[in-house]
Amino acid sequence: MKKIFIALSVLLAFAFGAIPSMAVEGTVDDVLTVDVTVPFFLISRTATTMGDTENTLVAINELAGLAGPTAATAHRFHGWVYDINSNPIFDWRFTLTGFDAEQFYVSTILALFGPGGSAALVPLEITLNGQDYYAGYIEITNDSNRTIGTLGAWVYQVALAAGKASAAKLPSREWALGAAVTDQGAVVDGVFVGVGPSVGPGAAYGQRQWDFNAGVPATTNYEGWSANALAHSQERALGIVTTTNVLGLTPAFSVLGASAIVDEWSLWPRYYLYDATGETFWFIWFNTRLNPVAPNAYPVHIDWWDEAENTLSTTIQMPNELNIVDVRAEVPISHITGTNDFGFARFRWGITVPASTPQALTDDIRATDMIVYSYQMATGAANESWNVLERGYTTVGTL
Repeated sequence: MKKIFIALSVLLAFAFGAIPSMAVEGTVDDVLTVDVTVPFFLISRTATTMGDTENTLVAINELAGLAGPTAATAHRFHGWVYDINSNPIFDWRFTLTGFDAEQFYVSTILALFGPGGSAALVPLEITLNGQDYYAGYIEITNDSNRTIGTLGAWVYQVALAAGKASAAKLPSREWALGAAVTDQGAVVDGVFVGVGPSVGPGAAYGQRQWDFNAGVPATTNYEGWSANALAHSQERALGIVTTTNVLGLTPAFSVLGASAIVDEWSLWPRYYLYDATGETFWFIWFNTRLNPVAPNAYPVHIDWWDEAENTLSTTIQMPNELNIVDVRAEVPISHITGTNDFGFARFRWGITVPASTPQALTDDIRATDMIVYSYQMATGAANESWNVLERGYTTVGTL
């Protein structure tokens, strides 16, 4: 029987001392984080300026008080700016003291490397809906603390001249050295089907993040945001595991219990097109390019539902590690009336799809971290403009 698990934020309260809050490893939940992933930025640009009509602001707070109060004892952070295909553009450093509050416009960070219109920023240039932008994403690591979640972080999309500003929490990646890194020893309908990421097929293979930038992909010490991690973690949270020694396996595997077979993985963003000025952009971030062999094309299956529950299916090209989708250019024309159009979509990968199609749920895709944000906006006079920024859902289906 197929089980669909929705990634819900499950916060565990600890009553002793300064132990950090933790949640279900393998979900993008709202707890304090060690490092900060800013999975997108979008900044307007002209030949000589940037950020005049659209900007991204990042806010980071040290909420645990573990950093020292002086420059010598403050925690040291290292930020990296990447283009939409994860090519590093430049890096910078800063510090935070205990309970410090920091925020910066991404345009200010880019200006450290070059002024608007400079050749140094060309790798970040994109055009979206006829407008020119700088786009990419940012990773910030805490070089002073690699294990304890101390940071709360937010991202804002800001267009103050038009009276628009909205925010959403940034994803929190927990230190998870104790999280499972094997597939638990898959058992389907009572039949043992093997151990490893390629057997089952599709056994959920661990809760930790996979680093695809290594020469040979390997797990990190931090939680994953993948289909594998979510399926694995939800089953363990629900107690769907065994402790028997399946077919005499070594204890290292037998204590982990039976794992799920992941057969479906979906991202669920919302769209809203208020009127002719309304726009929705989806920011869809992966921690690896899904099709490195053919990087200029990667069609992904998408199902659309409008407010009347009409359903249509299309494909969308997602060739980058950060894909920014202009919904008005992609939504089926029958879903558009011109006023107050809204609905949602599902990006879907599944093992029921023939293996030759791009949206087949392969081992690599099961292990890929994925996050989606929906940025909805309408523009008029300053007192008639608005925008909304929200993180979408992920779901995983298992056999």
